[in-house]
This record gives sequence, C-alpha cells and structure tokens, in this order.
Amino acid sequence: MATGRVDLNAIVPETIQTIHFRKGTYFADVGDFSAAGSAAMDLFDRLPDSFLQGTGGKHDYYRLLGGVNLGESGYVVGDYTSSDGPWTREENLEKINVIGRVVVNNWSFTGVAYSPTWDSTDQIPQRAIDAGIIGRLGAIDTTDGGESSRYIFSLRNRDLEGWNVSAYAQNYSLKLWSNFTYFLDDPVNGDQFLQRDERWIYGGSVTREFMTSDGWTFTGGGQFRYDDIGRVGLYHTKARQVLSTTREDSVGEWQGALWAQAEHALGPVRATLGRRFDAIGADVDADNSLNSGSASDNLFSPKLALAWRASETMEFYGDIGRGFHSNDARGSTINVDPLSGDLADKVDLYAPATGAEIGARWSTDDLTLTATAWWLRLDSELVFIGDAGGTEPSGATERSGLEFLADWRPMRRLSFDMTAAFARARILDSPGEDRIPNALEYIVTGGVSALITDDLTATVTLRHLGEAPLIEDNSVRSKTATVTNALLRYRFGRFTLSGEVLNVFDTKANDIQYFYTSRLPGEDSGGVDDLHIHPAEPRTWRLSLRVAM
Repeated sequence: MATGRVDLNAIVPETIQTIHFRKGTYFADVGDFSAAGSAAMDLFDRLPDSFLQGTGGKHDYYRLLGGVNLGESGYVVGDYTSSDGPWTREENLEKINVIGRVVVNNWSFTGVAYSPTWDSTDQIPQRAIDAGIIGRLGAIDTTDGGESSRYIFSLRNRDLEGWNVSAYAQNYSLKLWSNFTYFLDDPVNGDQFLQRDERWIYGGSVTREFMTSDGWTFTGGGQFRYDDIGRVGLYHTKARQVLSTTREDSVGEWQGALWAQAEHALGPVRATLGRRFDAIGADVDADNSLNSGSASDNLFSPKLALAWRASETMEFYGDIGRGFHSNDARGSTINVDPLSGDLADKVDLYAPATGAEIGARWSTDDLTLTATAWWLRLDSELVFIGDAGGTEPSGATERSGLEFLADWRPMRRLSFDMTAAFARARILDSPGEDRIPNALEYIVTGGVSALITDDLTATVTLRHLGEAPLIEDNSVRSKTATVTNALLRYRFGRFTLSGEVLNVFDTKANDIQYFYTSRLPGEDSGGVDDLHIHPAEPRTWRLSLRVAM
C-alpha cells in the first residue's frame, strides 16, 4: 500500500450483519497486511427494521442515527455525530456518515459517504504534567487536528454463473496536523507538520468454488487494486499554515494476486492447501527528481492448515504459511533523505512474513476452551518514517506466544468470555537492543452478559493491557492499563433504551505511551528524553433511545 490510513470510521456499526475474524498467515484469499490477522465484514442486504435513534452523553456527545428500508432489498442509513470530548481543548468533532445499499437479483450496489473534521489532543510529555504546565487532559500544540473524507461505491454479484464478482472505486482525502516534538527542530515556529493525501482507489476480485466427486473442494480467484495518488505530501506548518514543503509526490501503484486452495477430509482429519502469488508495481514522481522512479516486486506464498477431530468434543489443529505487508512505494525509489539530503537506503515493496501455530479446542454445548501456541517472523517492519519523509529499515523481527480463550454459557440467560494472550517480541541480530517498542507482553480481556428479563440485558467488559518496552534496551517500560465498560439495555414495545458507562472506575490509564526526545520552550536545544502519553478517556456516560418503525 502506498501510504494513507485505513480505519473503520466510515462504517456505521448498525449496518454490519456479521464479522469474520481470522488470524495468521494461513489463508490464501487474503494478502496485504494480513500476517497477524484479517477481518471481513458483511453488511445487511436489508435492515432488521427501519429505525430512528438518538444518543446524548457527557462532554456534549450527540449522535443522531436513522435507517430506512427500501422495499424488500435495500436501505439507507445516515449517522451524524458530534463531540467535544473530555480534553482541555475541545475536540469539536463533526462527523457525517451515509451508507446506502440496493439489491437487485444477485447484484448488490453499495455507496458510502464519510466526512469528519476534528481538533485533536495528541500525546503530551509527562514532565509537562508533573511540572503543572498542563493537566493530563491538556495539549502542548492547541492547533493540531484534521479533516478527511471517503466516498466509496461498490458492486457485487454472489452468483454470476458460479462466480463471485466484486468491483469498487473510492475517493479518499486526508489532512492531518500533528506536533510530537513541539520545539525540537524549529525553536521559533515549532515542529507541527501536515500529512496530506489525495487519491482514487480502484479494485475488484473474482472467486469460484467447486467440488469434485471424490470429496475435494477447490476455491480460487484473483484480486486487483490500483491507487492513483494525485498528491501525498509532508509539510512543515505553524497553526495549520504551511511554512515549507518537506516532500510532495504523486504515486501510481498497482497490486494483483492469483490464489487457490484445496480442502479435503480424510476421516477425522481435514487438510487445506493454499497457494498465493502477489505482484506489485509503483511509479513515483517526487518533487526531488533523485527520489523519483519505478519499482516492482512479487511474492509466492504457500499455506497449509491441518485439523484433527479427535472426538466429538476435542479438535487439534496446526497451521503454517507465508504472508506479507507492502511498504510505502516512496521508500522503494528513495535515494536521498528529504530533510537532511543524506543518502537513503531503499526498501523492497514487499516484506514477507512467515507464521505457524498449533492448538487445541475443547467444546461442549455450554463451554468452549481454546489454547494456541504461535510464532511469527517478519523480514522487516516500520520502514517508512512518515513524520520525516524518509525510510529506516528495521531488520527482521520475531514474535511468539500463547493464547487462551474461554466461552462459557452456564445457563440460557448468562454468558462469560475471556481471552488471555502472552507474547515475546524481539528484533533479530540486535543483541542488547532487541526489544520492539510498544510490543505488549500480555493482554487479558473478558466480559459477562446477562439477560435479566426477556427485555432487560446487562453487559460488562474488561480490558487489561500489560507492560511493554518503550525503547530497544528495555530500560523504559510502559505501565499497565485496565478499563471496564458497562451497558444496560431495556426494550419496551417498539422502543429500546440503552445506558452506557465507559471507564466505569475512572481509571487513570493511558491509551498511548511513547518514549522519545522533545523540547518545550526554555529547554536545552537538544531536548529532553521523556515519556509521552495520551490518557484514556475518563469515566463518561451515554444514553440512547431507539424506535423501530
């Protein structure tokens, strides 16, 4: 992928029918950025009902949401959200989402329009909090923020003479103003910078599945994507006004893939063999001709998954495969650093990853337990430094760990779930400085849901994030963070009333913890190495009323 940010903000959650999560490098039908895992969302073809919903909450949080079914197949959903947030500097979020879908025979046509603007409170230095310069919810640069838009159109046919065919087009734009080092590089104007991205994205896929008389199931297909990036740039700014251009480029990048997998069961053993071939090409037209050029790459990725149903309640499985992530196309043609003018190292467009896992799953009518041991090796990561406009190859990394999942339903009206994951992450061939910053060492999440009456439901969820190294030598580490949320929902007739409390115990946790050098006014020109944090949102509440029409 050339650059840009992928987020879920353009999707209205109430339009999602199912989400399919898969982890690891073991599936032939997914490619770029799927080494750790992937998720596929299916939207409703028709809403369960037309509805209108209003939400209000602390810190001037307001949301107006409505959905209308169009005949037997199709709907339109609109979502307007505004919020000031708990921050000392109001967030001034204004967000509009519109999603529409029409289904005609086997064809579905979907359109998405998304446009937000916001003022942001980025991470702040701990020393400024300790000195009383700002509070935990304060900001150093009060002009940071952003504006973005996405307009998406897609069509899909689920059964075109045995083929599943889809195509899409997307227009994407982003302006994001940030300042992480404050006055380290420019003591007069400050270090705020603008990241700008304007592009069209076109793509599609075809898939075919068929079975043979001897029990084999074959699935295969092709995928294609083209990014036409008219402008992608990095600019030095002050209060959102451009002072100079660090780098500005136009990029054309294509990616194509062919994949196939075969599945067969031999008694209690099920085997899936997959193959995937990916190719990528990019043309970069940089403002500095020394960084212009073309690059291409390709990768072959084999996959193997085995599952053994040992009994009605016990299953063992083992998977292995290759995956990858793409690097920023600008890093594949770079010759000189945009800031310093020094010679820069190029990177390959593809960074391969190899993963494997073994596990066991025990399941009865009311209890499912899963245990997995996994391993993942990446040839490189974090190779493009977007804040500076240059590249920094990281070298290979390796991760391994254990995961435990439990889902228990002791009675019809009560359910518990819990996930615990432990990981060891290392940079290879870097003794003494081999820790991967911000790679969490363990995570525990859990929840309980109770159907108190036929119309009253209560849910409590907990998320605990463990420690992580913040620099490679492990001398500075992050603090743990635990956040609990609660939801109560009551249905009466056509109405549903919901009350939600986020961060129930008002934990002083941090969503972001980094360690790097920054400079505040009056400090030495070399800056100060310090912890920089962005706090989790303090306890807040929201009330919603929904009416089905």
